[in-house]
Amino acid sequence: MSNSVADSARAHAHAHAHAAENRIAFDGLVDAASHAIKKSRFRSAAVSLQSAARFAWYNHPGIFRSGRLETLAAEIGEHLPPSRGMRVDLTDHVVHVLSQAYSAGGHTRLVWRWIENDDARINSVVLTGQQGIPVPHQLKDAVAASGGSIISLGETSSNLLVRATELRRIAESGADTIVLHVHPYDVIPSIALANVPAKIVFLNHADHVFWVGGAIADVVADIRPAGQQLSIAERNLPRSLSTILPIPLTAPPHADKRLAREQLGIEQDAVVIISIASGYKYGALPGHHFIDIHREFVLAHPEVTFIVIGPEPKGRWQEISDETGERFKAIGMVKGLDSYYGAADIYVDSIPFASLTSLLDAAVRGIPVLALSESVADSVLTSNDSSLIGKGVHHSKRREYLQALDALATQPEERRRSAEMSRSSVEDDHLSPGWNQHLEGLFAKLIVSAQDTNPSARIDISTHGFDDSDELEKALVDLQIASGLAEPSWACRLRDAPYMPASDRIRLLMSVPTGQRIKSLKFMVPDALRSRLKIQLAGLVKMSRRER
Repeated sequence: MSNSVADSARAHAHAHAHAAENRIAFDGLVDAASHAIKKSRFRSAAVSLQSAARFAWYNHPGIFRSGRLETLAAEIGEHLPPSRGMRVDLTDHVVHVLSQAYSAGGHTRLVWRWIENDDARINSVVLTGQQGIPVPHQLKDAVAASGGSIISLGETSSNLLVRATELRRIAESGADTIVLHVHPYDVIPSIALANVPAKIVFLNHADHVFWVGGAIADVVADIRPAGQQLSIAERNLPRSLSTILPIPLTAPPHADKRLAREQLGIEQDAVVIISIASGYKYGALPGHHFIDIHREFVLAHPEVTFIVIGPEPKGRWQEISDETGERFKAIGMVKGLDSYYGAADIYVDSIPFASLTSLLDAAVRGIPVLALSESVADSVLTSNDSSLIGKGVHHSKRREYLQALDALATQPEERRRSAEMSRSSVEDDHLSPGWNQHLEGLFAKLIVSAQDTNPSARIDISTHGFDDSDELEKALVDLQIASGLAEPSWACRLRDAPYMPASDRIRLLMSVPTGQRIKSLKFMVPDALRSRLKIQLAGLVKMSRRER
């Protein structure tokens, strides 16, 4: 056996061992929920299920759904009090359910762009756990223009069952369609929405990780072919209940490149390359890190300025900035990306985990885009999108990718050709009116599947084989470890402590490793109280600024 083959075999065995360990921890948390249900401690059971799902999100357990977890969630839902209607009338509304809405983050942008594009329906939003985070004005404006409402469930009670009861009331008080855009761990819909009359869509925006919610859906809307393939193969989603709904975009603002570069302090004659993603998406092992891939290219091209938006400018990022005289640098997350897109000549995707929305935002602006995936090409870890397949955007070999990047950097005509090809294709699928055709196709499929599907048994959850599962498993485990996403089960439970009864919080605090207990005290504040305190503090800060 060659060294490379042996190394690959060891790497896969190591990843599989990690996944197996993760599965044991996950099963333990689900067991705790089952035990709590037998004792009629339904609130504690709900929190344990959420911690299990959260752990599986952060630490790949070798599966992408759990039938047992979702069955237990539905069992908890049988013990919710009966619905008595909502104060807000949402009759015939499309209700988008989010765990949290952020000013930065692709899935929140997806929601407000959906609502902006859909002028045929009233769209409202329910937030299951906003935690006092300001709701983005773009989402507020889109909902208001649609004639809908925004309802937050998180300021009144820290009890997940109370929130689930409120969500069920919404579903049973006239809502036509409920679209779930929830975080992978959010069990509130799974508890609340089994057997409700509203039609349910699960929007698979986090298609690369474990999630809960598919068992209550009439249709799962995948945002790309790779996500659909994984859902069918590993989540056992019937193809008849699956549809592709591309990420909706809005027409970009006019960009003045000269002005944008003046605002950012960038030389007018520089070749500007940008990449935009959450910092963890750049986490990789040495030799495969984003910096390792691009370092020699930047050093060989003194005309290049390479700006990476997302990672914090420290550690290796600070080192490469110093080495290149700030021509290759990370700047952390920033508000307002229009100037960076406006200044850019080239966009490259984050590595090893793609940022599809940011790449599409670049393409629709007429910026040439490139992506590299050396291990799992066309998988859920890449910017696999129907509009870009076969367009020379994606590369699986580093050498070919760097050659394409060199051509874009040194040949203005190649930049223009590549930009126009990507822009035209992305516009057809992701902007109105083309995107709206996909949306109407979703609603048509939803009507048929809701008529044909028994609400009490919507999607079977057993799984079967996936040809690329070993490679994907390794890539996911490597990503979660290298990026710092992976964390022990006690830490995941701690994140859910604000939802626990007081007695459970105290027991959890005593089980936390001794050196972590002081830091853990912040999680002992009930979630609803923490949300109210954040809102009040934000109000005081706003008032003090006015007085100045």
